[in-house]
Amino acid sequence: MNFKLKQKIATIALFFVLLFSPLLVLAVDAYKYSPMEEIPGFGRPDSYELYILTIYKFGLWTVGISAMLMISVGAFMYITSAGNTSATGKAKGIIFDAIAGLILALTSYVLLYTINPELVNIAGISLPQSSSGGSTGGSSGSGSGSGSTSGTGKCEPAASGPCSIENLKKTCFGDNAAMASAICMGESSGKESKQSGDKCQPDNFPVSLGLFQINLSAHNLSGSSCPTTTCAASAAAPMYTGGKNANHNCTQKSNYASCVTAATTAACNIETACKLSNNGAKWGPWGANSKCGFPK
Repeated sequence: MNFKLKQKIATIALFFVLLFSPLLVLAVDAYKYSPMEEIPGFGRPDSYELYILTIYKFGLWTVGISAMLMISVGAFMYITSAGNTSATGKAKGIIFDAIAGLILALTSYVLLYTINPELVNIAGISLPQSSSGGSTGGSSGSGSGSGSTSGTGKCEPAASGPCSIENLKKTCFGDNAAMASAICMGESSGKESKQSGDKCQPDNFPVSLGLFQINLSAHNLSGSSCPTTTCAASAAAPMYTGGKNANHNCTQKSNYASCVTAATTAACNIETACKLSNNGAKWGPWGANSKCGFPK
C-alpha cells in the first residue's frame, strides 16, 4: 500500500470520526466525568458527553489549523519549484490534499448541523441525569426556592459569564465550581436578574431571585458583596415554598426592594449560595439538583 493510498484512507476515516463522534454521547448514561488533563482551548469538561463533544470541536480546530499550515507549505514549495515539474506536482498534491481534508471536516459539521444543530453545540445535548432526590419544583424552604420554569433545566456548566467554572473557582466554591456552575445554569440560565416563574400571591411578586434563585422569604443574603444582610421574613412573609406541596402565599414587606437589589447582584448571590450550600458541597435544596444528582 503506497503512501498516497494510506493518506486517502486516513482522510476518509477522519471524516467518519468527525461525523459520528458526537452521536456517541447519545448512547451514554453517565452524569459526571472528571478528566485528568484539560483539552487545549476548552478547559476540563465535567461530564462524559461534554468531553466527547469537546474532543470533536478540538478535532475540527486541529484539522483547520493543519490544513492552513499544509496549504502554506504547498504554496511555498510551488513558488520555489522554479519550473521543476516534479516539485510543482508535489506542491499541488499537498495543497489539494489539505483542501480536501478541510472540505471533508466541514462537510461532517454541516451534515450534523443540518440533522440537528444541537449535535454540534457543546452545551446543547443534555442526557438523562442520575438523581439522588431533591425537589422537582424548587426548594422546600431550605434552599433556593425557585420554580420549575426558572432555568434551563439542564445540568450543564456555563462556558462564560458569572456562572462559568473559571469565574466560580475564584469564589468560595473553589473545587466545587463545576457543580455550582451546573446548578446556576439550571436555576437561572446564568442571568443575574432572573426571577422565579412562580410568584407570591395575592400580590404577584417574585421571591426567588438571581443566579442561584435565592428565596428571600427564607434566607438572609450574606457576604461582603451584599448591600443588605436582612431579608428573611422582612422581605416577604409568611415563607414562600416551592415543590410538590408549594405554598405561594406571601405578603411583600418594606425591605423587599433592597433585598431584590442585593439578590440580583451576582457577587452577593454567589456568596449567599456558597454559605447555603456549604461552599458547594450540598445541593439538595435546589430544584435543579433533581437533574444533576449532586450531593444533598
